[in-house]
Amino acid sequence: MPSFSREILSRFDTAQLLSYSIFMFAGGVVGDTFDQRKILTVTYLGMALWYLLQGFTGIFGIESQAYFYIVFILIGGFNSLLLPIYVSIMGNWFSKKNRGFIISLWATTNNLGNIIGIQLGSALLKLFN
Repeated sequence: MPSFSREILSRFDTAQLLSYSIFMFAGGVVGDTFDQRKILTVTYLGMALWYLLQGFTGIFGIESQAYFYIVFILIGGFNSLLLPIYVSIMGNWFSKKNRGFIISLWATTNNLGNIIGIQLGSALLKLFN
């Protein structure tokens, strides 16, 4: 990734999270309307494609901010389809008695993974320059 300032990087994050929140409204409708397995497959393929295109920036020396905005917005859009479908699937797996506990545990581990991932990434950057 080119050396962008922190301000520009935060704008990329904002673009991704804004598109995530906007497309989240449609995510629930799409998950309820279509086959959830097919939607998950398309979503994961789409996310893999956009993360791959994000990784190509280092290989091909792409430094266009517009390119990064487009990639981050589409990552957020595809990512927004996952949460409603996961909640629906997990709701079907567990009984009503345990459903709240299981979903809260699942949601907590997601945030814990983000915290650990950021710390691990920071440590690796310091270790390997």
